[in-house]
Amino acid sequence: MEKQIETLEITNPNKGWVTGELEKLLDEWVAWQQEVAEIQDYLYDPNTQLDVLADGEENMQTHDILHAKTLTFLNNNIQGHGFILGFDGRVVTEQI
Repeated sequence: MEKQIETLEITNPNKGWVTGELEKLLDEWVAWQQEVAEIQDYLYDPNTQLDVLADGEENMQTHDILHAKTLTFLNNNIQGHGFILGFDGRVVTEQI
């Protein structure tokens, strides 16, 4: 049997504030994505480089912070976002 997709619902009575905060979060994600899109990937040389990470620790940390902020906000204000299961960003179910 196919799993029922839960409807998204704003649980905070101040819906205007929630949508405003969602827009701010979206703006932060868009800014981060634009910054990441400008990263150039270079060939990895194990003789001179210790890491193969093209985007660097700072960008990965920014992603983790944005992800945690987003999930915390959703947990506190919106019901039905259960398709995102983990704070690590690696556990997203495919319900759609």
